[in-house]
Amino acid sequence: VHNLPKIPVMVFVGGRDRRVSPDAAKHYIGLVKKKGGKGELFVYPESDHKLSDSLESFTDVILKSFRFMEELRKEEEKV
Repeated sequence: VHNLPKIPVMVFVGGRDRRVSPDAAKHYIGLVKKKGGKGELFVYPESDHKLSDSLESFTDVILKSFRFMEELRKEEEKV
């Protein structure tokens, strides 16, 4: 991976995902952090790629996304 994002990244992946494996997602976030970026990974062990197979995981993705964006907004206000 040569062109890592310069913006914060969140990755949500299902433990049963056959398109993007949890190991690949973990590796990607590790690279982002190694290059000085901000990245967070959330794995939903019982979900597949769509993550909307349960109301619980879908709701969690929405809430974590909102919190992540709120943290970024607060960081921007400090600058």
